[in-house]
Amino acid sequence: LWDTDELFDIKNDPEEQKNLIHDPAFQKMKQHMENQLYTMMEELGGMEIPLNRPKGQRKTGRLRSQGGEKAADFPESFLVDEALRKELQD
Repeated sequence: LWDTDELFDIKNDPEEQKNLIHDPAFQKMKQHMENQLYTMMEELGGMEIPLNRPKGQRKTGRLRSQGGEKAADFPESFLVDEALRKELQD
């Protein structure tokens, strides 16, 4: 549903200018918060959206040939040269 997760240090970055979601120093916190989120969603019926807990491998990406790098400020890891899900390709 979302292009990328976001994690901000609102004490040191109250304007939320630097997304820390891919910063290695915050990976443990990111994983902890993600686990809490999906546990709460499971308990409260939020998984009926339907969303599934990430299994560590992304199945989406933005195609460079279709302007994926211009769509928004995405991490380099989100840009791909070929569609990852060929069955959804035109």
